[in-house]
Amino acid sequence: MPGLILVAIMVALSMGGSGVVPAFSSSYGARILKKPRVLLLFTVMVILGGLVAGQNVTRTLRQKFIPPEFFSSPVALVILLSTGLSLLIANVLKIPQSTSQTTVLAFLGVGLIKGHFLWKNFLKLIPYWLLLPAVAYYLSTFICRQIYPATEKNLWLHQTIIYLEKHWKTFSILTSCYVSFAIGSNNIANIVGPLVAAGAVETKTAQVIFGLFFGLGAIFFFRSVNTVGREIIPLGLVSVSIINGITASLLLGSSLLGIPQSLVQLHCLATIGIACVKNENRYLFASAVVKKIFLVWLVTPLISLGLAMVLAKLFL
Repeated sequence: MPGLILVAIMVALSMGGSGVVPAFSSSYGARILKKPRVLLLFTVMVILGGLVAGQNVTRTLRQKFIPPEFFSSPVALVILLSTGLSLLIANVLKIPQSTSQTTVLAFLGVGLIKGHFLWKNFLKLIPYWLLLPAVAYYLSTFICRQIYPATEKNLWLHQTIIYLEKHWKTFSILTSCYVSFAIGSNNIANIVGPLVAAGAVETKTAQVIFGLFFGLGAIFFFRSVNTVGREIIPLGLVSVSIINGITASLLLGSSLLGIPQSLVQLHCLATIGIACVKNENRYLFASAVVKKIFLVWLVTPLISLGLAMVLAKLFL
């Protein structure tokens, strides 16, 4: 049991480090907020998100992939260890990765080896994993096209943006908090779900404890993974607010439906959508950095699947 909790803490630190980047990196980079306030807001909002809206995803991971009667502490340890090692590879490559998909594929790996996996519930996730990032992309392009380029038709909108200029810093902070709340509603469950299923912790207590470790991870890994905002396109406060609003709304909606969903994929596709409009770049998806991102998104969950199968075969 101590080993299980230790591995869970390490995974929480990694997830917190990768989660704070899409939530607050722009506000921090623009010097709107200093690092201590970023970390405080991120931690508080993640914990609130977990307590208020994190139960449905926790329930999904606890009982809808591997039947509860076949769950144990060793099973949870294999899942979390496979997830953590896979995310470590993504962090080394400096590519933010889907913690949810990596975790669910670890469940699949264990389920395949043990012969107890609820395929019906797993297959229900696939349309959401494919559709929602596409929705994030098209929403961001649609909204951005209403603003750029400036024409007589949208002049009133530019005047409104300029009029509200002094408030955009506040808007960006609020939307960053919104993203952090959504992270708590979805991503903490990747750790809490296996632990609760194994009988190691109680749900509400675990949401608070591992929310704190998310915050600690943000302290240690705040600058380790920042590929999206830095290498795809520089983002202004208006663009950041649009991206954050889209990302958080789709992620929170997934949480309410009990769907483990990828924060980084929603955020990245929304960012790419705005980049395509601003740069009029039809070939952005063919750029080296975007190709690298998509490749890592594909490979890392498969690594988690393979590790889980190997570890399950050896130790379960």
